[in-house]
Amino acid sequence: MPKTKAQYEEIRKKSQKLILDVAMELFATYGYHNTSIVNIAKKANISKGLLYNYFTSKEELLEHILFQSFTEIDDSLIVNKNNKDPKEKLEILIHSLFNSLKNKKTTWKLYTSIMLLPELAHKFIEISKNYNDIFTTLLFELYPNLTPQEVEMELIFFGAFIDGIIYDYVIMEDQFPINEMEKKLIEKYCK
Repeated sequence: MPKTKAQYEEIRKKSQKLILDVAMELFATYGYHNTSIVNIAKKANISKGLLYNYFTSKEELLEHILFQSFTEIDDSLIVNKNNKDPKEKLEILIHSLFNSLKNKKTTWKLYTSIMLLPELAHKFIEISKNYNDIFTTLLFELYPNLTPQEVEMELIFFGAFIDGIIYDYVIMEDQFPINEMEKKLIEKYCK
């Protein structure tokens, strides 16, 4: 019996998800530059031609992975819009970020490897602009007496602190005091 259009679409979605999952794992484990389309196709047990049917290049594949990863993180970083207290909003964001760190280790491993490659880091920076806007707004609410330049410096400090936590956690994993870092960050900014 011939397949329906819906069945073909389901097969296409499953194949695309498999390719994205395998590529993310290989990029995170071996690095973007050390992973080829051939490696991805081989690990996914598909032909290179079929992979190119879904993605025109390794760069397009990376962009899909980054977009997908940040969409998942976006979903986990939803701030209660009705909450008026900026400290509570920031605490929700911090909890969501740390939950994502603990539950999406491969995503964050990929993040750290990409951020260390200047020619690719701009892709993350473009995608993460939304987070900077959210944190900037919250910092203005938390520190209404600061000038825009001071808020920008606080945002840079906060971002560097978060990046350091992410990097150390990815490197040290179970030996890194992730829960204690979350508590310290909440104490510093939310109490």
